[in-house]
Amino acid sequence: ELYLADSLTCLGYCHDVKQKEFDRALMAYKECLALYTKHVGKHHIVVCNTLHNLGTIHVEMQNWREALRCYNECVRITKKNKAKQATEAAETGVPLAQQCVDADLANSLRCLGKVLTELKRWNEAERCFQDALAECRCTKYWCTSDTAALRTDILSTLGNTLIQKSAELAAKWHGHSEVMLLAQSGVEAKYESPFAKGGSDLLVSERALAEKGARDCFQQTVVNRRRTLVNMARDFGSGAPASTDVTEQASSSSSSHSFPKSPDAPLGNDIITMLVEGPLGAASSADLVALFNDLIALSRLSF
Repeated sequence: ELYLADSLTCLGYCHDVKQKEFDRALMAYKECLALYTKHVGKHHIVVCNTLHNLGTIHVEMQNWREALRCYNECVRITKKNKAKQATEAAETGVPLAQQCVDADLANSLRCLGKVLTELKRWNEAERCFQDALAECRCTKYWCTSDTAALRTDILSTLGNTLIQKSAELAAKWHGHSEVMLLAQSGVEAKYESPFAKGGSDLLVSERALAEKGARDCFQQTVVNRRRTLVNMARDFGSGAPASTDVTEQASSSSSSHSFPKSPDAPLGNDIITMLVEGPLGAASSADLVALFNDLIALSRLSF
């Protein structure tokens, strides 16, 4: 039956990623989840992975409550396994190789935060993203490219969550202001402001904190994404491995491109053209789109 569960996982992946047949993928993943739970126990990593796949399908289908349940269970299982590994490492004296555990937990927390954002549970979502960032820093390998990319994505998603929170607080503030203006003009409002007894100052403070947090997130993601793109351009332009230090110039004198001396500097049209039209076009285009989206969000926060 474990072979059957593995086959169902592959089938679910094909329905999900390749054919976008989410109903069929959901059926396959549910069946393999039952089989895995029966044979390896509900805390096994394959059960956690299957729950994560189920959560992804529910997100695609906008079943936010079901997605929330799946990701919450993922986080619970991963934390339990991490604690178990830490206990075993302490008892045996063998160093804990927790890079994969931390990355899995960070990713599950990121997904959970996204679902909480859709449910407009802003504070819970923010805590999830902050916990995910903490997990990225738990491992000594957190500065590797994959973990750095995950951290950048978490920061960007947190920034967007804080923007949405700020917009909701702004709408509440405008409603409160309308009630106050009507009261001053002697017109009876259709509804009572929930901030009529002094809560408006707290609302303004929360909105300012949300906007500042979003600005800080996007400032970091812009630097991180520029660093990634500059290194990709250097690698392609010089024919040598990309340096992790973005303040250095390209090592090859044969390259005709002028690389930014700082991650805060614009990339330049020649670098952007090389990235989009070169062999790395598909990957670098996605990074460029993410960079420009973050730049736009940051610019709007500055107005």
